[in-house]
Formats: sequence, structure tokens, C-alpha cells
Amino acid sequence: MQNVLSNYSLYDTIGVTSGLSDLGKQPSGWFSSFAQMGNAGDLHLFDVRNRSDATLPYNNQDARDLMPYGFRLRYLSVSFVAPAVASELLQATAAASQAAWSTYSFLSNPIWQAEMPQHCGIELKINTDIHLKTTCAMCGSAAGLTGGGFGGMMLRPSAVLPGMRYAANLTAFSNGTPELKNCWAFSNEIMIPTKAAVSVIVKPSEWARQLLRSMLGPGAYPIRKEGSVDYEMRNVVYLLRVGLHGVRQLQQRGEYHA
Repeated sequence: MQNVLSNYSLYDTIGVTSGLSDLGKQPSGWFSSFAQMGNAGDLHLFDVRNRSDATLPYNNQDARDLMPYGFRLRYLSVSFVAPAVASELLQATAAASQAAWSTYSFLSNPIWQAEMPQHCGIELKINTDIHLKTTCAMCGSAAGLTGGGFGGMMLRPSAVLPGMRYAANLTAFSNGTPELKNCWAFSNEIMIPTKAAVSVIVKPSEWARQLLRSMLGPGAYPIRKEGSVDYEMRNVVYLLRVGLHGVRQLQQRGEYHA
């Protein structure tokens, strides 16, 4: 029997969020702060997590270290996905006068989307061979989110949270350029055999590590509760997602009849 060929994409994700406990399952290799990520060194994907560990929104691998089928690799994509609203609450307390004051971040979002890809290298390793060495900025996001634009959401003064002196800031993006080839295209298919060890390593520069170590957060969205004047804090999540796109080869289990 011949193998069944099908277009397929594998992806793995590293997240940064102050609310790891909100995820239900806490994926291996995720971080609770930017500072923790900055102290971690190189970031490993495809050899740390699998679908059971990280759940399907963040990983679709059957095995965390070995390719379970033959795979013809054609493209590699990298997405630095930030929260849609760039204004995130980092701290909220009450002074002695009981007047609430707040600390908001407006920088983490554009730094993550625009600065980090330019200051992070990336390597693709299959068994003992390194097939790619480049910067994350050279690898597009394929069908993932693509950013661009930064603006303000106009609010009435009474609609601004106590202590917040600026309108909420939004980033403008779409659900990705509708073209899979918007990523790193290998000049020739890379044939990955069954049970090969595959890993992608993202290497932040020292400048990027120092920047991460100096950043507060991630913060939270203040969400107003239904029928209440109180606000509930919902932790935001920053994602680094890498995709491997190509054709997988599966053994036939039987003929398909329409």
C-alpha cells in the first residue's frame, strides 16, 4: 500500500501570563512573567510539550519529542501574538485617602509584536542536523495573526477607570494574510523520517533578555461584571507560536469511498 499524503501543519506555543492557573492545564515551559522569560535563556519548541500537555489551542503534536510519521517540511512560520487591547492593568491599589490609583502598561504589546521578532534568532534542528539559522523577523506568521497599527479607543471621562488618565489603546491586526507562503519557504522540501527528533530553538539576544527582565507584567483586562459597578481582572496572555507546514505521510488503514 502507498502512504496517504495530506497537507498538514504542526504548531507549538510558548505563553507568558500572570494567570497560569487560569489555563486549567499549565503547559510545560510557559512563564508567569516577562522577567522570568528573560532569565530563562533559549526557548525550546516541539521537544517540550504535546497536545495532551498544552491542549489543542496551543499544540497539536501527538508526541513531544519524535515525529510519529514521515513529514515533508516546506514552510516555517513564527507568530508573536499579543493581546488585542494594548492597555493592560498592572497594579491597582487604594491610597490612604481611599482614592484608587492604577498603573497601566501601553508598551508591552508593541514591544512583543514589533521589537522581539527583530532581536530573537531561530534554529530548526532535525536529529543532529541544523536546517535553518535566521532571525524571527525573517519568518512570517503564515495563517496566524499579523499586526500593524496602534491607536486609541475614545472614552468619555466618566467611562475611564479610576486613576486611568488615558483612553484604552488598541492594536489593529487581521487574522493573518490569507496566504500560507507568508513565512519562511525552504528552497527544497526537507524530508523528516518517522521517529526523527525535531526541535525549534528561539534565541533571544542579550538586549532582548535585558528588556524582558525590565518589563512588568503581563497584566490584566479590567472587565466590568454584569449588572455591577465592580470590575473583574482577567489576566492577558502573550504567545510565541511556531508552525511547521508541509505534507505528512500516513499508512493507509482502508480505502475511502464517497
